Amino acid sequence: LNTIKQRFGLNYKTLFWLYLIVTIGATIPKIILGKYNNYLIFVDSFELLKNHQNPFLLHPDLYYDLYRYSPSFAILVAPFSFLPVSLGVLLWNLINAFALFFAVKYIFKNNERKGSLILLTILPELVTSIQNIQINALVTAIMLFSYACFIFKKEAWAGFLCVLNLFIKIYGFAAVALFFMAKRKPAFIKASTLSFIGFIALPLLFITIPELAGLYKSEFSSIGAYSVPLSFMGILRSWFGITFNDLIIQIPALLIVCAPIVPGIFKSEAIKLKLQGLLICSVLTFLCVFNQMAESATYIVAITGAVIWYFTAPSSKLNTTLLIFLIVFSEFGPTDLIPRFIRHDFLEPYRIKALPVVLIWVKIQWDSWKIILENETKSQSESL
Repeated sequence: LNTIKQRFGLNYKTLFWLYLIVTIGATIPKIILGKYNNYLIFVDSFELLKNHQNPFLLHPDLYYDLYRYSPSFAILVAPFSFLPVSLGVLLWNLINAFALFFAVKYIFKNNERKGSLILLTILPELVTSIQNIQINALVTAIMLFSYACFIFKKEAWAGFLCVLNLFIKIYGFAAVALFFMAKRKPAFIKASTLSFIGFIALPLLFITIPELAGLYKSEFSSIGAYSVPLSFMGILRSWFGITFNDLIIQIPALLIVCAPIVPGIFKSEAIKLKLQGLLICSVLTFLCVFNQMAESATYIVAITGAVIWYFTAPSSKLNTTLLIFLIVFSEFGPTDLIPRFIRHDFLEPYRIKALPVVLIWVKIQWDSWKIILENETKSQSESL
């Protein structure tokens, strides 16, 4: 990776142009072929809502599949409804790509080498999200900006961004886990409370309170009725043929993610910063591999967390092996670079895309507790 950087002059300026070219190149074929159904779901939701129709119901005259976002999100995307579809699709993908670009750049503003390598490594997975005209890259970017606001002592902004993500995709609110190790908690609570009130009331500009209550009921019903197998639970089912309630896996996994927070609260600022970095990576990976709604295009969330973990963790052969495993099977596994029979007969049925992320999530937990326990041992030695 260092050789790549030296030979090709890898830096933020180069990556900016690469992201621009790749995003436009991946979007134009979709526009030409008219394959932008997800975009229509986003944009038409505003027209439906303002006309007092339920966007959570099927509307085959407008698009196929279902709208699975909040009522407020329909208002946030309203400006796109005034644009020509082709321009809107391109702008949508550019916003997603460059939100993620600038989020990584902001976090690693003092380490261009790491930031550039992270942006290069996640680019193949970003293309998958772009080709599906998805919003997961933007959700990931907002979570990263939330993390940056926590570590740069901008808790009020962190509160706003966490709530913004909540009203885009519910799982985006998970960055709130960083709150427990934040320094200025009252600023976060005040900003997030005001933001929540503002966002939840936003649709009332166009509809009544009873209509809004009905839409939130529809939103939660649609979420509960949707499930795809690209997760750790899907791996267990496809490998071992066992049947179980997803919560049996999800609740213990969530507790494992949150467990380092408790001892982390009482650590020094230096240790706390390390744990916060591991926590955001843990959360990002968790949101896919333990999410019954995660699809292939959702994995930009998890792979961004996994890649950031690798480039901020101490170098080791195990870590590098896990990264290679991630790139080969999670990023390139579902693409045409892998022979069709391997994808259809092995990678897809056995949910191999999720497996490297599961292993990295486990390694992140190990790294977190290693830091906590080593610091505890060091403190005890110094007290003696």
